[in-house]
Amino acid sequence: MVQSPRHPDAAIQEQDLKILPSLLPGLISNRFAVRSGSCAAAAITAGAVALMLEWQLYERKMPGIDVFQIKSLLILGAIRPDSMEYPNREWGYGQLNLYNTFEVMRQL
Repeated sequence: MVQSPRHPDAAIQEQDLKILPSLLPGLISNRFAVRSGSCAAAAITAGAVALMLEWQLYERKMPGIDVFQIKSLLILGAIRPDSMEYPNREWGYGQLNLYNTFEVMRQL
């Protein structure tokens, strides 16, 4: 079986992610936990998609949205530094930016 090289559709920076204390029980109050890696990035992306679904289905009263539309919206809202060519192997179509994605969704 031949495997094709993997490349992401969108990416979250590999820098440390600060997570609110309410999301990780057992932390001292008023402190942030620092997490990094694909597990934290996947959780943040899943949360972003859940917010998008909620807004599309309940606020906009759309009858449905599919995975291709969600992917397209995430790509349209992604941040793309001018110094890179997109899509690329490391960053896919850019860095996840949920605010930009919601701005794109509002214009549709």
